[in-house]
Amino acid sequence: MKGFIAAAGLSTRLGDLCEKQNKVLLDLGGETILGNLLNQFEKVGIDETHIAVGHHAVKVKQFCDKRANIILNPFYEQVGILSSIWLARPMLEGHPFVFSVGDHYSTLSRFQTFLADQPEADILID
Repeated sequence: MKGFIAAAGLSTRLGDLCEKQNKVLLDLGGETILGNLLNQFEKVGIDETHIAVGHHAVKVKQFCDKRANIILNPFYEQVGILSSIWLARPMLEGHPFVFSVGDHYSTLSRFQTFLADQPEADILID
């Protein structure tokens, strides 16, 4: 199964907290939001993750290192999340995948329950 994370947004809802970094890189008790999500994906066996980046793209890409394939979304300011999904289509088409926004925080047990609820689904959105 593949994973797709939309993490290109401007992070405007968090105001000053995100002037210097994308909200997905905010620290929550020793782990970033994106790090938590990548950990959950890896622990449940998602073996290929794609992340759409835009706002602070270089920092997000550096954080991900080799843990995910990066998709640069040059349209994130004008079109938003739909443009990230559109750009990811070639990498996901024909494969079951899990979709999450980059600022989604979850516990492993909740994420496992979510995946177990629809084991035959082609697309899971949390």
